[in-house]
Amino acid sequence: MGAFRGAVEAGANAIETDDATLKRCFRKPDKIIDRDWGYISELRTLQEPHSAMPRLRELLQYLASSEKEDTWLLLDIKIDNNADDIMRLMAETVESVPPHPNRPWSKRIVLGLWVAKFFPLAAQYFPTYSITNISFSPSYSRQFLALPNVSFNMLQKALFSPGGSRFIRDVRAARRPLFLWTVAGDDWFRWALKNQADGVITDDPKRFLEEPVVFNFVV
Repeated sequence: MGAFRGAVEAGANAIETDDATLKRCFRKPDKIIDRDWGYISELRTLQEPHSAMPRLRELLQYLASSEKEDTWLLLDIKIDNNADDIMRLMAETVESVPPHPNRPWSKRIVLGLWVAKFFPLAAQYFPTYSITNISFSPSYSRQFLALPNVSFNMLQKALFSPGGSRFIRDVRAARRPLFLWTVAGDDWFRWALKNQADGVITDDPKRFLEEPVVFNFVV
């Protein structure tokens, strides 16, 4: 939870749930999907203040507080989950946490979907929520230009090619938001500005928010 709080306090417009494994925070090789909550709840981060992993419910409760009402949440939904189970359980969890009275969760949560089979389930369990396609393949992502209410969250390096440039033009022509991950370093920052990205996902939100020219969203 400390990382989420730190990003919000640094001024990030949004936070992203990301890790599929326990390696980065806890130095454990396991995939999260392969461990039950009894095991995970006992782990503590190696870095101070040695925190436990928050559950989605706890993160939503934090975001529901009045001073966080402008912060939105990108849920990176990993493809190694059982598709129906993860979408159904997430919907139940979101429904269980009262939102801020002025900002329903449908206006604050964006579903990050990697592959096509999750899209019908998003329509079933989250019919009023926005979707972003998380991808490292412009050619695969093109199919989602035909769907309404879908933005694009692309690996920045995947757009450094002629095919990537064409994809950016087509996304712009369709008037869809374009986000880039994971943007790090001044050269990548300038490239994102030049190509008019709507937002960036970065491990250093403070660095990006210090710039005189800013993105619509820093995650």
